[in-house]
Amino acid sequence: MVVDLKKKTLFTAHPVVVVGAGHAGMQFATHLTEAMPGARIVLVDADADWPCHKPPLSKSYLSDRRETLRRLREPSWFVNHNVGFRRGVRVRTFNTRWQTVSFDNGEHLQYSRLILAMGSRPRVPEIPGLDQAGVVVLRNHRDAEQIRKWAYPATYAVVLGGGYIGVETATALARHGRKVTLIESGPRLLRTIAAESIAALVKRRLERAGVRVFLNTSLSEVCGDGRIRRIVLDSGESFPAEVLIVGTGAEPDTELAERARLDCDDGILVSPTMRTSALNVYAVGDCARFPSERYGISLRLTSIQNANDTARCAVDAIRGKPVPYKASPWFWTDAGGARVQICGVPVGANNSLSCGDPQRERFSVYHFSGDQLVAVESVDEPHTHLLARRFFDLDRLPTRDDVQQGPEHLEQLYQRWRRESLRRR
Repeated sequence: MVVDLKKKTLFTAHPVVVVGAGHAGMQFATHLTEAMPGARIVLVDADADWPCHKPPLSKSYLSDRRETLRRLREPSWFVNHNVGFRRGVRVRTFNTRWQTVSFDNGEHLQYSRLILAMGSRPRVPEIPGLDQAGVVVLRNHRDAEQIRKWAYPATYAVVLGGGYIGVETATALARHGRKVTLIESGPRLLRTIAAESIAALVKRRLERAGVRVFLNTSLSEVCGDGRIRRIVLDSGESFPAEVLIVGTGAEPDTELAERARLDCDDGILVSPTMRTSALNVYAVGDCARFPSERYGISLRLTSIQNANDTARCAVDAIRGKPVPYKASPWFWTDAGGARVQICGVPVGANNSLSCGDPQRERFSVYHFSGDQLVAVESVDEPHTHLLARRFFDLDRLPTRDDVQQGPEHLEQLYQRWRRESLRRR
């Protein structure tokens, strides 16, 4: 029996196969079981452990000993929803002509639809001594356990990389009382992620928490005796280190797709409904690059929101009810104790407007391309962030003049536009 994906009945034996049981893969399986309760699904993941929520791994899981892992789904869910789960099994290749998946253990499985949700993999620099005990690249909960193992009894911790992972990890370890040093090769933190004013605020917050921040600095060597003892900077400066967390960015995991000759370019290229260049093969989450109608370019986003919404989009397409992906992107991070929330993507932004109270470190930055709003970044202003998301979801955006008239005007504007939208339905 296979799934008749339009009639919601089962009449052949070929399941929907999902490669990757992270947030995107699990959300796809969840949405498909809700939309088509009879569908047969098989999840495959190279990790032998049960999938868990990853955002806390660089935040509360490191700062609080009492924090426990939260599974994305309990084992009983797989049984109750007829979802097969092959843990610790790696997909070696797949054949789009015969619609088969081949595993590294020699087994083969035929699919009706194939969902690629491999996510991204860390980008690790080549530095002498990086292979010593106490050096951890944060990928999954086992890596987070290793950080706990090395960092909790330690005094000196070093974080390499000033992006989301680096800043969050430095924040968490400083809260736990470690003497933390953060090293960033670029001129500022959150270089490709946040506005300069927000990056500067995050740096101040980290330094107030006791974190030493080095900018425009590279790590040249990790010294030790099989276990890390010291690090050496490109300036020649050296200081103690008992644990080193590497957070130097990530790249989409496209190796499997490239091996199957799917179209890839910094991600697996998909249509607005998550279809790849191969028949009956879809890609979702961090590894997918999709055309954005709003921004007029292709985007690849790495966030829980994107994992969830691309998964839902793929389910709709498989059900025969395709809807182009138009979800409003949003992100958040705990950076130096500041809650930074971002809505939209500052693509093509050439001017910005700051509103709020920078002195109290509560403000938002509105990014415009000409007079078109493209993104809003907020620091400890949850209401502004939520209102921005509502505007983006409504697909009607305030102008620079609207923003300058203040939050009360923006709230009234949204309510008026929302009423107009409801009347048109």
